Amino acid sequence: MPRRTIPISDTEIRNTKVQDGKKEKVLYDGSGLQMHIQATGSRIWRFRYKHPIKGDRKFITFGHYPALTLSKAREMTSSAHRLLTSGLDPQFEREKELQAKAYEHSNTFAKIANEFIDKVKSKKVSQNHAEAIKDSLILHVFPYVGKKPINVLEALDFIEALRPMSNKGTLEQLSRVCQRINEVMDYAVNCGKIKYNPAQKISKVFESSKDVHYPTIRPTELPTLIKALAYANIQRKTRALIEFQLHTMTRPIEAVSAQWNHIDFSERVWKIPAKIMKMKKDHTIPLTEPVLKILQFMKSISGCNDLVFPSSKDPKKHMSSSTANTALKRNGFKGVLVAHGMRSIASTYLNENTDKMIPIVKRHRKELIEVCLAHKERDEVREAYNHAEYIEARRKILNEWSDFILKSAKGFGTISNLLD
Repeated sequence: MPRRTIPISDTEIRNTKVQDGKKEKVLYDGSGLQMHIQATGSRIWRFRYKHPIKGDRKFITFGHYPALTLSKAREMTSSAHRLLTSGLDPQFEREKELQAKAYEHSNTFAKIANEFIDKVKSKKVSQNHAEAIKDSLILHVFPYVGKKPINVLEALDFIEALRPMSNKGTLEQLSRVCQRINEVMDYAVNCGKIKYNPAQKISKVFESSKDVHYPTIRPTELPTLIKALAYANIQRKTRALIEFQLHTMTRPIEAVSAQWNHIDFSERVWKIPAKIMKMKKDHTIPLTEPVLKILQFMKSISGCNDLVFPSSKDPKKHMSSSTANTALKRNGFKGVLVAHGMRSIASTYLNENTDKMIPIVKRHRKELIEVCLAHKERDEVREAYNHAEYIEARRKILNEWSDFILKSAKGFGTISNLLD
């Protein structure tokens, strides 16, 4: 008849001591659960069992007493027996569970988001755009879900994180952040880190944002802008920057990032590398006569620098992309015109005034204007033009735009005519 094991008690565990000269004392609770009391005073729960397939004897450590209580140790013993009944090794299953938990905590939303931006998104957009995406997640999402394992996140986690933005009414920004969250979660699905994207429809919970356009003015109002700049109390290089951006139809960040080694004076073109462009594509801009004069003026200021528009505080860095905006605000255009809106002035004028264009330019005017604005890839109009014709066709369009700017500036000094 097998020996009957008497279950141990908390009192017995606390009071039992190891005999002198011995390393440990073992108490048996039955069903394979053992309490190992060390000479050092440590009390450790262990479970002894027979492997369900190999048949060899094995031990698994449950934890230390009293952090792991007697009742909890017995629950773990019962769970282990259920696994054994199913033909599973409790130790192997426990190691799998610990590895899964470690994997969860090493794959947080913040880690996966940063991985996605650095490995994928940054290859498709400009460095500044990639940093803007990361900053928006750091500000609006990471404080709420950044440290959570990505595989436990649900739609409600993201909805609660985005409620402050909704309450503030920043709906356009909220829409962009929803899109960025979904890009991260889709990336996690594609990498096998989660099975599905629970954030797919979180934007439906919030009020939809209306299309917001950059404040701008009509082409007929351009003389008002040029007059204001002529009398503005701003540095000449700031005015040169605004005129440069106006003539070249570029975005603020592209204008301030201009470098002398990107300017080809012999070919009269500005070759902007992909890393600066929003669309992550190289972009070549034909330079009109007024633009060349602006660059000639800037040569006297920054010719010894790598940058065309260096910062006054740190010449190794370019001027802030908000410099033009600040100047416009301080000179009567707050809420009326922003630097990015100057592109709209050009687009409106060129799309509304096609009568003077030569036939081949007129026939493809919309596509060419879009390329001038760096909205479309070159391949979409390459069928109509070889490379040389393509550049020259855009040069004609930009010349027309520069001519209109000079006509609008009649009677007021501009940087481009200071050298006349």
